[in-house]
Amino acid sequence: GITPAMLTGDAEPVARAVCAAVGIRAPPRAGVAPSEKLLAIREWAKAGPVAMVGDGVNDGPALAAADVGIAMGVQGTAMAAEAAGVVLMTNDLRKLADAVVGARRCTRVMMVSVAVALVLKLAPFAFMAAAGADRYLIVVAVASDVLGIAWVLLAAMSLLHIKPRYAASPCGANDTVNTELTPAKEDDAPGPGKAAPPSPAAAAVRV
Repeated sequence: GITPAMLTGDAEPVARAVCAAVGIRAPPRAGVAPSEKLLAIREWAKAGPVAMVGDGVNDGPALAAADVGIAMGVQGTAMAAEAAGVVLMTNDLRKLADAVVGARRCTRVMMVSVAVALVLKLAPFAFMAAAGADRYLIVVAVASDVLGIAWVLLAAMSLLHIKPRYAASPCGANDTVNTELTPAKEDDAPGPGKAAPPSPAAAAVRV
């Protein structure tokens, strides 16, 4: 039920190549300015909840306007992290899919726990009223409470064993080095006839 799309300031050929590589079927919106990203988020929000993933200063307004703003915290900017509601402390975007799966499982467990607790609370009293066994009222009340608490605790503990489905294998994107934290070696310094190495920020595609 989730439709991914790309908003980027890069050229359209680059955006289409990235979409083809990661499996995004929706046509990308390339060459967009920060204000155009904001308008796109507001447009999509009319049809339903929208989540925005970004890492740059240009993504700040769109992250703040989205229902769920997710900032890339490893090499993202501080402005993007402040505007977002969630900071992904990794470069592995597959963890977003695992987060959606985990959130849906938590919702199912919560709904089942509420239903079971109501049944354990009401069914014994209905049986007592039909059988006329009023003298067991206290015993039934305590037993239903204990069973309900035990069920809720066991269901909640089952969520601790959620394993990643999509990010089970290591991601090579986490090996990216942040040039702001790693000093350049003397041999890597640009000199006569030697080109400066490209920065990861310039080579990365801003989505």
